[in-house]
Amino acid sequence: MMADGATLVVSIDKAGKFSKHLFYSTRDDAWYVAVQCTQNWGVLTFMPLEYQKCRIAVTGAQKRSARRKAREWEQARAAVSVRLSAPVEQGSREKEPDREAAEATCVPEAPAAPDTVTATVATTATASSTRWGVRVCYVLEGKSILKNLGKAPAEHGCPDSWQEPGPVHFWLKEKLVAASIPFRSIHRILMSSKEETQPADCLLEHLPLTEEEMASCL
Repeated sequence: MMADGATLVVSIDKAGKFSKHLFYSTRDDAWYVAVQCTQNWGVLTFMPLEYQKCRIAVTGAQKRSARRKAREWEQARAAVSVRLSAPVEQGSREKEPDREAAEATCVPEAPAAPDTVTATVATTATASSTRWGVRVCYVLEGKSILKNLGKAPAEHGCPDSWQEPGPVHFWLKEKLVAASIPFRSIHRILMSSKEETQPADCLLEHLPLTEEEMASCL
């Protein structure tokens, strides 16, 4: 489920080494939390959501989103299973000897469309392989400045996955600190690929700031 994007990141530790994913089990009709290492993407453990109630806050909207993702994921898997288990047409064995002769004289059929899961994985892999450049617009001493922070690592995903807290937000904070850019002076964040440039407000929205850093932005 995690590899197919059927879970929801709900918490990341301050060092950015571990992330907690919320997922829903249709079999148990219950929510669980899985702990993943962001260094090698291994799953360390998972537990019922109730065990984490005092440590992380999960909203009703997040639970609904996780349940929707799980159901869509299971529907896609069920569609593939039905397609793979479809019975072979009766009499196909008797027709097999004539197949080579038929193929020699007939135009080959168009290849079948890829199944839903394969297409989704291929699309995700393509999006993740595109490295997005990040630029920050900020005001310093009355001057507007546009600074290029470089390209986000490919393993941090793509803009679609940046809508939820993740490693890319810790990467951005490190870049801002290294460039001595005050958080309160930031006006806008832009992300760009070879094809397009667009606002990246989601990167600012989930920036992992301490209480002191948030107070400095007021």
